[in-house]
Amino acid sequence: MELEPVSSTHLKRAGYDPFHQILRIEFQDQSIYDYKNVPEYVYRSLMKAKSHGKYHAEFIKERYPYTRVW
Repeated sequence: MELEPVSSTHLKRAGYDPFHQILRIEFQDQSIYDYKNVPEYVYRSLMKAKSHGKYHAEFIKERYPYTRVW
């Protein structure tokens, strides 16, 4: 999965696998998390958000199950 850079103090890069509906986010501390069952519109909204970190905190962090990858 290719990750695209985002402008954020907390998030570094994000990518999406539409087949498996997995949103992958790399944070500034180099940790990487996969969020499962994320609709594609949520990923697109994250990438268009004025504040990527705020969007993640409000619409992703506690709404989707996640696993730490790295």
